Amino acid sequence: GLEAQAAYYVIAGTCSYTQEPVSSAVEASRQLDIGGKVWIAESALWSEWTHVGTLQAILPCQLLTIEPDQLLESVQQHIVVRNIAQEYSGTFHRRIVTAKPPHAHYPSDLRVPWTDQGDLVYSMSPEAQRQIGLTAIKHAENTMGHQGAVKLKEEVIAGKSVVILNSRGHAERVVSLVILSMMKDGRILYQVGEVKKGEIVPKGCVLPAVKRLRAEVVTDGLKRLSEDKMGLDQDSFEVDHIEDTIEEKQSALGVRSRYLRKIVHARLWGTFRGLSCRQLIDAEDTPFEPCASSSRLGLGSVLAPRAARQVFRSSPQSAIESMQPTDTVQSTVTDVFTASWEPDSTRPSPIYFVPQKDQPDDGDLYCWLLPHALDDPATTEGLSAMLKKVILPSVPVSEGVPPRQESPAFSDLDLENDYRSV
Repeated sequence: GLEAQAAYYVIAGTCSYTQEPVSSAVEASRQLDIGGKVWIAESALWSEWTHVGTLQAILPCQLLTIEPDQLLESVQQHIVVRNIAQEYSGTFHRRIVTAKPPHAHYPSDLRVPWTDQGDLVYSMSPEAQRQIGLTAIKHAENTMGHQGAVKLKEEVIAGKSVVILNSRGHAERVVSLVILSMMKDGRILYQVGEVKKGEIVPKGCVLPAVKRLRAEVVTDGLKRLSEDKMGLDQDSFEVDHIEDTIEEKQSALGVRSRYLRKIVHARLWGTFRGLSCRQLIDAEDTPFEPCASSSRLGLGSVLAPRAARQVFRSSPQSAIESMQPTDTVQSTVTDVFTASWEPDSTRPSPIYFVPQKDQPDDGDLYCWLLPHALDDPATTEGLSAMLKKVILPSVPVSEGVPPRQESPAFSDLDLENDYRSV
């Protein structure tokens, strides 16, 4: 390809962009028709860029040409703009040189992975984020109201919110999430609950996720999620690809929130080291029989033993020690679905507990489910019943365990179910 001399912005018209295997990292020829409001070779502004495709006008086009030297000369005239442009260029350049499979597609003249405006600003320094956020609010204050603008300014100054000005001239909050879709033997690992001060709190059925830290790249967020939150070794799974999704929601303050979801699709080759829980089962107090759908979903028998739960809650340890197979109630404590569970069968998966490193009494609960499980309403009901019968395993006490990395402060506007819809 030819060395790029400038970047272009298509204001109006229609163009055709073509890539060939001889000049770009594609297996076969690719052609894409593009309309207005699209950047062409923006990488030329922030790097020594070589074109990896050809652009041809289909209909008359109007293009804006931006030469790197002229841009540099312009931003030098204002120290704040210069500092922001310098940091923006460094962030953009890092995306160019790190964009490669399996984490991302190779960059092209049309797109460099993870260079959405909100994604780039989210990865910049707190000072740059404050400058960009306050400027965005100032320009869009008339669209959100005075009260909403004051509240949002407070959050930007405190570092709780990242705000940008979108192409429509409206202020948007940016929230970035790293989500892990881990597959093994045809099943996906879902977080089904969490444990707070020894109490089990159901979470429905969601993919494990963390909010990205400021200036944190996706791979570092994945490491924090897999190692600190889920107890997985980096060499125990292989990343297949990373899916980018963006969702926008309107908040009560009149500002939209843009959720940048980085869904990491991976396959587990090693062992998931969660602690297998046990389950309290009462043979006589079963409100409904195992349903057919529960077997299809990988949940197995759905039972809800009320009397047994009351005994267990009053004195868990004595309940475990005193129960015998010949008891009238025929209650028993068993490993959840036993260690003979086979992932490729319709037998249910155990529920696993992964304790926090610094607070072993707290942690998260996981379960392997079939991919179509979320399509069946019986899934949430079955999981809720199962969690009511779970007996948490004892956590071995180990000395010198490093504390978990603290999560940043986030806005009061952030919803608890930021990633429930994935």
